[in-house]
Amino acid sequence: MADNQNIQTPHQASKGMHTDNNYINQPEGTYRYALNAVNETRDGNQNSLSTEGANYSTDDLPGGYAVIGDVYMTNEVTAVILTSYDDSRQQIGVVDQAGKYIPYVDTGILGMSIKNQADIEFRLRKGNQRVIYWVDGDGFAKTFNFDRPHNFYSEDYKFYLKAGGNPDTYAGEKWDLSSFNLIKTYSTIPEFNDVEIIENGSIPAGSYNFAIGLVDEDLNPTGWITTSNTVNIFNDTITNTFERIRGSKNVDNSAQSFPRANKSIKLTIGNLDTSFPYYRVAIIRANKVTGVPDEVVLVSDLQPTTNSTFIYSGNDDNLTRTSLGDILIDSELVYAPKHIEQLENKLILLNGKGKSVNFCEFQEYASKIAANLTTKEVILNSVLSEGNIKNAKSTFFYSGYMPGEVHAFNVHYVFTDNYISPGFHIPGKSVDDVGSLMKHYEIESRYLDLHNCSTENYWGFDNLGDSLVGKKVRHHRFPFRHEVNKPLYTRNTSGTDINKYRLKVEFTLNPAWTPGPIEYPTSGSDPIVIPYRIEYKVGSSPTSVLFSGSLTDSDMGNDIVIYDDITPLADVSPGIKGELDPTSQLAVTYQSPGNDRFILTFTYETYLVDTVSNSDVTEIFGIEFSNIERPHPDVIGFFITRAEKLDDDRLILDNAVFGPMTEFNNYKSFGLLTPKQFYLTNNCGVVHNAGKTLQYYDKGVWFFNPQFQFNNKKDEFSRVEVEGVYSQTTVQMPTISNTDGQPCNNLAAAGNSKGVYVEDVQAGTSYNPEVNTKKDKDDDGFDLLVGYRNTNMSFALSDTVEIPAKKRVVYLNAASYQTVDSDILYNVSVDNKIGIYATNDDIDLNPMHNGSNENGLIYGSLVRDSNVLYSNFLTRPYYKEHNNPIYFGDDDILNGVEIFNGDAKISALNIVSSVFYDMVVADRPKKSGLWKIILGAVLIVAGVVVGIFTGGAGLTISAVGAAVLAGLAISYGVSLAMSGIKFEQFKKMVDVDYEKGLKETVVDGGVFETVRDIIDKSDDTIRWFTDRVSNIYIESPVPFGLRSGLTAGVPDFVDAPDIYDEAGFRSYLIEKFTVVDRDQGSGRLYKGYPTAEFYDINPDYGRFNKQKVFISLPIEYDCCTDKNEEFPMRVWWSEQSFQEENVDNYRVFLPNNYKDIEGEHGEITNAYRMNNSLFIHTKEALWHLPQNNQERITDGVVSYIGTGEFFSIPPVKVIDGDLGYGGCSDKWGTQQTSGGVVFVSAIDRKIYLHSDGISDISSRGMSNDFKNNLVSFLEEQLYESKGEKFLLLNNPANPSGVGYLSVFDTRYDRVIITKKDYRIVDRFVDELTVVTEVFPNLGFTYNKTNGKFYIGDTHVLLTNSVYFENKSFTVSFSLHTGTWVSYHSYLPDYYIHGHNHFYATTYLNNSLWRFNSHTMFKNFFGTSVSYIVERVHAPNPMVETTFEDLSVHTEAKIWNNVTKNYMNANLITFDSMIAYNTKQSTGRKILIVKESQSFEEWIQNQTADIITHIIIEKDGNYWRINDFRDQVVDHDLPIFTSEWNQILGIYPIDKVPNYVAISFLKDWWELEMLRDKFIVVRLEQNNFDNARITIFFTIDTTKP
Repeated sequence: MADNQNIQTPHQASKGMHTDNNYINQPEGTYRYALNAVNETRDGNQNSLSTEGANYSTDDLPGGYAVIGDVYMTNEVTAVILTSYDDSRQQIGVVDQAGKYIPYVDTGILGMSIKNQADIEFRLRKGNQRVIYWVDGDGFAKTFNFDRPHNFYSEDYKFYLKAGGNPDTYAGEKWDLSSFNLIKTYSTIPEFNDVEIIENGSIPAGSYNFAIGLVDEDLNPTGWITTSNTVNIFNDTITNTFERIRGSKNVDNSAQSFPRANKSIKLTIGNLDTSFPYYRVAIIRANKVTGVPDEVVLVSDLQPTTNSTFIYSGNDDNLTRTSLGDILIDSELVYAPKHIEQLENKLILLNGKGKSVNFCEFQEYASKIAANLTTKEVILNSVLSEGNIKNAKSTFFYSGYMPGEVHAFNVHYVFTDNYISPGFHIPGKSVDDVGSLMKHYEIESRYLDLHNCSTENYWGFDNLGDSLVGKKVRHHRFPFRHEVNKPLYTRNTSGTDINKYRLKVEFTLNPAWTPGPIEYPTSGSDPIVIPYRIEYKVGSSPTSVLFSGSLTDSDMGNDIVIYDDITPLADVSPGIKGELDPTSQLAVTYQSPGNDRFILTFTYETYLVDTVSNSDVTEIFGIEFSNIERPHPDVIGFFITRAEKLDDDRLILDNAVFGPMTEFNNYKSFGLLTPKQFYLTNNCGVVHNAGKTLQYYDKGVWFFNPQFQFNNKKDEFSRVEVEGVYSQTTVQMPTISNTDGQPCNNLAAAGNSKGVYVEDVQAGTSYNPEVNTKKDKDDDGFDLLVGYRNTNMSFALSDTVEIPAKKRVVYLNAASYQTVDSDILYNVSVDNKIGIYATNDDIDLNPMHNGSNENGLIYGSLVRDSNVLYSNFLTRPYYKEHNNPIYFGDDDILNGVEIFNGDAKISALNIVSSVFYDMVVADRPKKSGLWKIILGAVLIVAGVVVGIFTGGAGLTISAVGAAVLAGLAISYGVSLAMSGIKFEQFKKMVDVDYEKGLKETVVDGGVFETVRDIIDKSDDTIRWFTDRVSNIYIESPVPFGLRSGLTAGVPDFVDAPDIYDEAGFRSYLIEKFTVVDRDQGSGRLYKGYPTAEFYDINPDYGRFNKQKVFISLPIEYDCCTDKNEEFPMRVWWSEQSFQEENVDNYRVFLPNNYKDIEGEHGEITNAYRMNNSLFIHTKEALWHLPQNNQERITDGVVSYIGTGEFFSIPPVKVIDGDLGYGGCSDKWGTQQTSGGVVFVSAIDRKIYLHSDGISDISSRGMSNDFKNNLVSFLEEQLYESKGEKFLLLNNPANPSGVGYLSVFDTRYDRVIITKKDYRIVDRFVDELTVVTEVFPNLGFTYNKTNGKFYIGDTHVLLTNSVYFENKSFTVSFSLHTGTWVSYHSYLPDYYIHGHNHFYATTYLNNSLWRFNSHTMFKNFFGTSVSYIVERVHAPNPMVETTFEDLSVHTEAKIWNNVTKNYMNANLITFDSMIAYNTKQSTGRKILIVKESQSFEEWIQNQTADIITHIIIEKDGNYWRINDFRDQVVDHDLPIFTSEWNQILGIYPIDKVPNYVAISFLKDWWELEMLRDKFIVVRLEQNNFDNARITIFFTIDTTKP
């Protein structure tokens, strides 16, 4: 080939747009630039560039609205959310398959803004319900069901439609905001207004409390909003006499077998949010005798919110189940999440917030709250008295606090949205506060100087105005009773009346109502149910109770009982308010000032229900809080909570009664409760041992306390705080009657009642034929004699009695002892265990016995002194102290808030103690050692039982039958469990220690009179003595007023408080010592010991409401930032949902279901799912969060555990590295496609494709362009020039915002990415002023509060080309070829995604523009634009060549709407071109098709030397273009310009010829051919919008 021979080189633009290389090294098959091109056509032509189809309007959107969110649903229907540009209105609608916009919701309540675009997820529920879920970074996540829109209607609109109204003419608000909230919110917190036990039902004995949740029309529930205090259920009817009402247990064994209680629990519920049609009640049961609630919780059927009454009857068969864990937790209220995704039927929220309030400022308000003692009068022996343990309302509303005890309290504030704040510490009483009856208590910990940036100090000042910082922490100590002169109880012998107070309302029609008619309103023929509410105050409560009811026509003219209880109402007039519910349009319709349809008439009355004679009256302790100030305008109320009290937190372990011990030699014993110091001087008229005294032990006392007796707690306490003294009032002992003339010692004589005497209770005799004569023979067995005494006492406070400091506390089982130093401390009681308090100093015994031979008991508290209680009060769990929130109402400060929710119960019991005295044999000669032989004989029955239960051998008794033995076995089991008796010890006590002098400690006047001195010489007799003290009240954490008894015919205890019944007590003693045995002469068999007193309490009765946990404001809470409640790295997920479920679990978020990813690479900016995994973008990295779901099965109930198991595998970076890689800040530029996820990483200045791995697709020829242009120009310029951040980043839907947006075009398998960005024109930068509000007289300003620019008060759009230079672009990437295809002229505000179509919207008009028209091309939003292809020819980078001409193979087609096919347009091709190289350029040349001209025009063009045109002609399929000449006149200047004022009219075309350097007036002799190592040709088509031009090949003709 000759050196100067022309060379023809073909090129095909098939390998994408490529700008990364120098022109010389342009890769073959690539092209340098394309505008409005696609790389395939409707009829094929892949790998060739064609004109992009136009977009066209399919419908108009409402004027003044912008699309801010969309999601494709199904069947070519896409959901869209719109907001008005002024943010005043919002719409939810769909774009259907025809491109028509159909609105479903038009409202102003959703609060959405153009500044916050919506991220939306779609889900098809139940196969036919199209549901969307969305977030916008501002407000709650929301949802909407397109196929059940009525579920989102407001109550007013529902009523309007129900009444037959025309939807098109309704003028009010149709929609209810709370219905849209994803996590169900409610306008009011339900309230437990009352509880009642109904004697009809079938509930197992135990403790019950309740939770309430609301349910919407779609059966979506809220979480369990609130829980109640507990209610105790027992078998006995409350119509029994008070002392006969016992507790019971849900057990069935040989000793105790209780049926279900014939009871139901009736709740009165108020303050229900009637925008929810239903509520449900959870029944939390503790009825397994464990003291803890069952893990399985019962759930009621749906209850209409118009019904304020719920009854639980115990019929559980039809109730559903849930787990206790579901009650314990609240739904997580995620506020302002920015991102949303779904994975494996769980909805995922990301980057959200909590409550946006500076909680540090709240503590100073809590610090000012004052506390004082308050009391409530309670009748201890009347079941009608609230506060009495046997009254159902006591645990529900009124439980007293333990005198002397310490508690830590918090206040939690309730906001208008019913958000409940963290807790804030309420300091205890100051030592200087003389106005409070509470007591000063401080611990060693101090109020730390927590830095608060908004106030002087975190803790503020207490109620006296004293600073707390640095002071010791104070908690709340209640006073002891003697410190405030509040006796444990007083006896009212004249009786006490119990009144009840009833409030009734009557509804009548208003005869003056207009417009009439005067009749009850109906809907059709059905009477309308109209909600109403009554407001009243109970007692001294500062806040009102809100009773919610539903009026029907049957209520008209009838009294409706609103309140009926024993506490009077406060401020009856004008405190009672009644109205139709103003929150319901249905109700408002019938009321207006002066023209109400209904008249409400109230009746308030008092009536007597009972008179309690000999009433025992106490005052239980409560706490009154005052100076409770509203800390924030959005706070409407509060809860008072109390820190969890563990056993180690008790200052007062229990209360106890203390009595005197007796002694002889080294034996110091308890056995007698009230030992008489002096023996009686005569008996039956005979003087016996006159003046002999009993010896008392003065360095120890016995004590009886419920915690030891009922719970076997052997607490080690520090001291005794004496509260008062029980003093003897009467003593009752059996008296002998000698009217029959029989001697005193003939116990079997008729009329003699000296003690309990039973003959022949034990086989055996002391007769010995070797010693005794036959006439002395006795075959009738041993007799039993039990002497007894009952002492009645009265209580009085005492400030003078003291018990010295302890030496040791000893707890002794029955018939056992412990040696302390040289003293043998003995419990000779056989039916009781006991505590002994030993001292070093002498005890003043006078209060327990005196010179008049009168006895008493000391009553006091077992105190364990501590100055470290609640040291961790800031981290303790807290539980609410009252059922319902307390509201401020119209007041900003509340006083007199009374709380009664302690654990102290005042109950009565009869203390009974039995001691063995001796056995006496008949009056005949005795054999040596007979005593021990007889003792062994009478204990043999007990031995048989011991052998049975302990596996002992060799003990048999043939005379005892199986039935008798069963009764003995129960007695033995009871005694072993209750008193801890061991019969070996009992035998030793009697056999050994009694002989050594222990017996002398149990011989007092009572024993002397009823046992010792009464001997029937004619028979062998076993002698015991039982001492009883009646009706001893003790205030204790143990609710022993509901102690359980035995059901097996075995004696258990004597009911209290009772009036002493001697005959009944004698029968009790017979049962206590013997069992029925027909084989015995008397019909009874001696057990060998008394059955122990039965101290049994159902632990379920001591349970508190701990089903909602409250926490304090964390100590690590940063008061110097407003970011405390922001969680930018957090991922939350819902419960798993299923297709056919009634409940949408996408709306249930458990508190523990979240995960935080590492924060070193910025906040979460987006999330997407791929390959069944979740990927999360932060600004600088891409994270992968694998899931690992687990579930829990409890008694058949399946529940997912909220412990983070869904994402138990730690999140990992997809590509590790300290600097991060693959981050993304522009979520709207992220696009899921058929080939993976494409996203923009502005920080990396790259665009990635995430498929099997992460691929940098910007490196496929475009990395240089993107490195230069993926920067945010406006953000960077504003910050560098003014130091301000641009507010509207990542907000491309906003005409004032910038950011990326993207769409996947399924037709051409391409991703389209648009960047919206601008620069301030340089000359305006200096004059720009940053402001926070609009100033009419200022010039060019940036308002940093709304992110907009202004001239004066006129908003300047970013598209204003005078002030802003457009730096936006749109570019497409082909997934099919893996190459960049083209730039595009359209720069929309928003893309709407479809399956086969996509749309765009702009601020400039309100149309929906569908893309990919097949009839029109390169016309977007009604404007014709250019189609450009620019390619490079560089055949040999080492050789310069001369560019001779160009042949272009193109095809032009036009759609024929008649034939529905394309037809060839043979005379249409590109209409202009530019050719250039390093220093030469043709400038833009107009291409004129020769065949399109007339002969005259062609001749004229040939001769006129028109240098701006080139005549082209077609040769076959090729257009030949030649006559290229260099038009550059100044080679020192660039041949192109991108200067804004040169390109603003044609933007986004990237450049235009620089006609300062180029001139078409250049002399002809200077017009050189183009010569270089490469040549670049830009072909343009600017006309013929109806023609599609495809370029297949170009052929360059060059000469070396």
